[in-house]
Amino acid sequence: MSNPIAESGGSITTSTRVGCGREWRFKFIALTIGYYLSFALFPEMFRFLGVHHFWGWFLDSHAIVAANDAAAAGLDVHSSNPFDVMGRPHVYSRLWLRLSELGITREHNFLLGGVFVSGFLISSMLWLAPRSAGETVWYFAIIASGSIVLGVERANNDLFIFLLLMPVILMMSSRREWVRSLAIAPVMVATALKFYPAVAAIMVIAGRKRGWIMVRVIVAGALLLAFLYHEHQDLLSVSGVVPAPVGIISFGADQLFTGFGLGGRFSVFVAFVVACAIILVCRPWRWFGRCDVSVRYPREWLGFVLGSALLTGCYFAGSSYVYRLIFCIMLGPFLWRCARDSNVPRRVVHLVRVTAGLMLFMLWADTSVLAGFLLLAVNGGEVEIMNFMDVYVICKQPLVLGFFVCLLCFLAKFIKDSVMVFFPRLSFGVLPIKAPKETV
Repeated sequence: MSNPIAESGGSITTSTRVGCGREWRFKFIALTIGYYLSFALFPEMFRFLGVHHFWGWFLDSHAIVAANDAAAAGLDVHSSNPFDVMGRPHVYSRLWLRLSELGITREHNFLLGGVFVSGFLISSMLWLAPRSAGETVWYFAIIASGSIVLGVERANNDLFIFLLLMPVILMMSSRREWVRSLAIAPVMVATALKFYPAVAAIMVIAGRKRGWIMVRVIVAGALLLAFLYHEHQDLLSVSGVVPAPVGIISFGADQLFTGFGLGGRFSVFVAFVVACAIILVCRPWRWFGRCDVSVRYPREWLGFVLGSALLTGCYFAGSSYVYRLIFCIMLGPFLWRCARDSNVPRRVVHLVRVTAGLMLFMLWADTSVLAGFLLLAVNGGEVEIMNFMDVYVICKQPLVLGFFVCLLCFLAKFIKDSVMVFFPRLSFGVLPIKAPKETV
């Protein structure tokens, strides 16, 4: 067998690097597909990841098609839904109830859930493109985590929201400003379907050209206001029935002091004040110095910003189930690249590594603890295990808050760069990045 390094005079050629990159990419795709197919063949594997599989496949997509059947029967789906296996009311936009117009019923649940899952996995495997063994392990540790397996097993419509928002990264990475402006469309569609993606509108301020940024801000703002005006009744009807998960397999700022009987808005307020105080005191944007990560790896940076905005918005808005951590997939490539870039300042590298460690904790900890509970409960001692889980939920809150503070550090850098486009004299303690001249 020939040695490509020897034949190239002791150096690795570009074609060799590309070949190695493709090899690891194919291995990652095969590993991911094999991993998820194993759950289809051996569903009992779910309990080893702390995922309940008692009600069968695609429980959350079933709630959507059941709501369509209930609405077609003339029932108020926002109050109750007897067609759902768990009787859950419809907690999403009324747009989901249009599926019945396409002839989709409960009999098509496996088809709808399959579209959610396959679309999510395909887009994730296209986004996560490893070039080495270490990068492959890193990406697999993300996509194979219990939190993401939970979302796949339930076929939650967050998977479809993920699929809708992935093109935003590609559009905002374009050098053509009109292509960047098209990113508003998927953001608005996702917002109309599940409300919380409205925070993804922060992406419109990315760029270096003031005129185009202003156009995107005005258009996005006008569309969001129009949406609020048109759908405010729908928002009010849904707000009263949206589940507020607490304890294990959930996260949210309102859980910060739940263990001490001080949850809810007080916890959200304290978490927000603490996070803002840390950002203002540390001023993390200064740590980057002249290193402009948006130029070094623009697509990875934009993906990181989008995922961070979605996760942080959900954290401070209330409680969410851990399957919403699917947006951590958007964070993976930037964390890997930045942690290994010798040109990135040391403080930033430390921040990246802390963020990566806390992200893995978020992805794996809750479902791992629940898996231990499911395995040990067979032998009795449920009371002791439940007490341990209560202590765990209390102890994990500082780590959860720390993760979102780290994300806010990067978001502060992103916002600072956008502000400096309009006010370049506001140096924020670092040298400004000159914006290119406007072109007509």
